Amino acid sequence: MQFAARAGYIGGDTVANALIREALTEGGYRVQTLSAEPVGKRDLIRSWIWGEKWHVHRNIAAGLKGRHPIVIIDAQLNIGMLRQRCINIFHFSFRGYRKLAGVNWSLGDKLSNVIDSLLQAIGSLGAYNVAVSDFQRRFLRTEGVKVHRVVGNSVDLDTFAPRRPSLPTAEFLFVGGYSHYGKGFDVLERLAQRGLAIDCASNIRPRAPLRYLGSIPHEGIPGVLSSHLILLHPSRYESCSMSVLEALACGIPVLISKVGIGAELRKEIPEFVVEGFDDRAIDEYLEKARVILGDYERFSRLARAYVEKRHSYGQFKANWKDLVDRSARL
Repeated sequence: MQFAARAGYIGGDTVANALIREALTEGGYRVQTLSAEPVGKRDLIRSWIWGEKWHVHRNIAAGLKGRHPIVIIDAQLNIGMLRQRCINIFHFSFRGYRKLAGVNWSLGDKLSNVIDSLLQAIGSLGAYNVAVSDFQRRFLRTEGVKVHRVVGNSVDLDTFAPRRPSLPTAEFLFVGGYSHYGKGFDVLERLAQRGLAIDCASNIRPRAPLRYLGSIPHEGIPGVLSSHLILLHPSRYESCSMSVLEALACGIPVLISKVGIGAELRKEIPEFVVEGFDDRAIDEYLEKARVILGDYERFSRLARAYVEKRHSYGQFKANWKDLVDRSARL
C-alpha cells in the first residue's frame, strides 16, 4: 500500500501517521511512504503554482498501476482524484477550526479556510473516511464528510512512560505549535500573569512572561515532560492532541480545554478539563492546578491509566489492521 502524507511537516499529525505506518508494517503489510515534498526545480515550480496536493496526487497516479491496491492519505492532501480503496485519515477539521478559533481572522484567511474545507469534502467522496475523535467527527459531518469510523490516536507507552526525576525543573509546561489564539497562548499569558511559571516548547518564541524552551525534537519530548509536573493545553481546537496523550502516558496530569479528547477525559477525570477561556476559566485553571498538586501521585496514576485504557497501541494496531483488511477485501 501507499501512505501519502506531509513528511516535511513537524507536528502531531506526523507522529500519528508514523504510528499508523508502524502498526500496519507490524501487521504484515508492505507500506510505501509517499511524501508531499517536491523533487527538482520543475516539481518545485509546479508545487508553488498548484500546491502540495497536486504534487502528492501526481506521484500517486504514477505509482499506482495495480501495484498498490490500497492508498492511505492524509485527508488534507486528497482533493478528489482518488476513489477506489482509498482511506482518508482526518487529523483536522477546517470548519471546526474556523468556528472555534477564527474570531479575528482576515477575510482572506476565512476564504482560504472555506476553500480547504470544500476540497477536503470533495476528496472524501467515494473514500473510506477515518476520524481521530468523536469531537472531530461532529465537525466533519457539518462539512459534508461521511465518517465511516473513528480510530483515536495512540502513543508509544514504552517511550512515553513515568520516569520522575527527584526535582522537576518547573511545574507547568506547554508543548505544541504556536498560534496565539488557536492554541490558547492568550490563556497561558493570563495564567502566567497570575503567578504560574510556564515553560513553552514551541516553534515560535511566545511573549513574556511565558518562558521559551525552543523547538524540541520529538525524541526529546519525554525528558521535557518528565521534568515538569502539569501540562497546560488550552487550545480552542484540537482533534486528538498527541502532546496531551504523551503527557498522560508519562503520568503527567494535564489541564486542557474541552476540545479534542477533552469531553471524554472530563467524564473520567473532571479535574483535568476546563471549559471556556474567560476570567472564570482562568480561576478554574488555577483552582484545579491547586487540587492536582495537592494529591499529585493519585492524579499521576489516573493519567497513565486513562491512556492505557483508551489509547493503547495494541488496540490502535488491531483497529487499523482490521480497517485495512476490510478495505483489501472490497
